[in-house]
Amino acid sequence: MWIIILFGGGVFCSDNEVVTLYEQGAFDYLFIGIGYARFDLRKKLYDKFSQKQIPFVTIIHPAAVVSPSAKIGEGSFIGPNVVINKEAEICNNVVINSSVLVEHNTIVGNHSYIAGRAAIAGYSRIGECSFIGLNSTIKDHIAIADYTTVGCAANVVKDIEESNHTYIGNPAKQFK
Repeated sequence: MWIIILFGGGVFCSDNEVVTLYEQGAFDYLFIGIGYARFDLRKKLYDKFSQKQIPFVTIIHPAAVVSPSAKIGEGSFIGPNVVINKEAEICNNVVINSSVLVEHNTIVGNHSYIAGRAAIAGYSRIGECSFIGLNSTIKDHIAIADYTTVGCAANVVKDIEESNHTYIGNPAKQFK
């Protein structure tokens, strides 16, 4: 089931009914409220509805601080006390939870999820469909591959080049 965000309420329906409801004027924007456990589904639905040209709402909490030169993609969620500094780019369908720091010139790839209190230093790149765990730290100039999981409180000090792995610890190492 889906919840379509409407001003003043929501509508429950299957993803197959979303296009019909949009065409009927039942809602103006769509938001995908699926968390980090289902990156495959988040990405699939985003791609499906983008192809149908259904617009996505971007939600930025009023207590977030976003530099005017930062770019925030459609369908993204920016939580309370988040700081996104100059020329950072948050791509489409990204979730950035409470008290996250995204420093200057950093790129967070499509469909990624950054858990609370993570800190990502400048000139870093987080790959598509990646999860950065609670209280993690990403050193400056770091590249993290697509579909990577960085565990809670991990300290990433060198590039992560292989996709589909989990990294934990200080310094972060691949979990086997």
